[in-house]
Amino acid sequence: IMVARGDLGVEMAVEDVPVMQKKIIEECQRQGTPVVVATQMLESMIESPTPTRAEASDVATAIYDGADAVMLSAESAAGKYPELAVQTQQKIISRVERSAYYREMNDRYSTLRSLESTSTDAITSSARLVASSVNAKAIIVFTKSG
Repeated sequence: IMVARGDLGVEMAVEDVPVMQKKIIEECQRQGTPVVVATQMLESMIESPTPTRAEASDVATAIYDGADAVMLSAESAAGKYPELAVQTQQKIISRVERSAYYREMNDRYSTLRSLESTSTDAITSSARLVASSVNAKAIIVFTKSG
């Protein structure tokens, strides 16, 4: 699911967009559906080499809320600083993912989704617990179908 905030802003009042973004992300978390937040993430970087603090916070908030990805549009497609915009967004994401608060929020989101009684959910849940208990930096998985 993509949360295209620009499109949402056309369909509803601007003050309703953040509320709807959070609702969509939470429902996607509950259903185990990947969710991408897009549109105007680092909009000022179309013309400027640095984002506003509000834009940096916006990217971080999307990650804290549980978005699986955040997407740049005009910043990387038509902006003056496309590589810098991507690097800046990656720095923000990496910083958020290293924070203790992110881990706490991630734990909260994992409880929203009710696991099905499948071997895939059982293995995934167990892998997450093992990785957490040994402070693993990554879980690497090989698949046939992605």
